[in-house]
Amino acid sequence: MATALATALVVRNVDMSLYCSRTYSWDEVIKIVDAAVREREGLLRKEYEMVVQEKLAEQFQFFTQFNQDYIHRQLRESQFNYMS
Repeated sequence: MATALATALVVRNVDMSLYCSRTYSWDEVIKIVDAAVREREGLLRKEYEMVVQEKLAEQFQFFTQFNQDYIHRQLRESQFNYMS
C-alpha cells in the first residue's frame, strides 16, 4: 500500500513538473477545471446517493418495526372474540 502511494506521488510529481513548465491558455484552464469539477461532482453525487439510500433504508426499517408493534398491540387489546 505504501509503495503504491509512493509510486503515485512520484508519478504525480513527474506530471506536475511537466505541467509547471508549460503555460496554459485561458480556454485550456477552463477545460481542465471544468473536467476536474465534473469528476468531483460525479463522485460527490455517488456518495450522496449512497448516504440517502442508507438513510431511507434505516427509516423504512424503523417504520416497519413501528407498524408491526402497533398492529400487534391493536390485536392484543382488541375486544373482538373473532380476532383471537
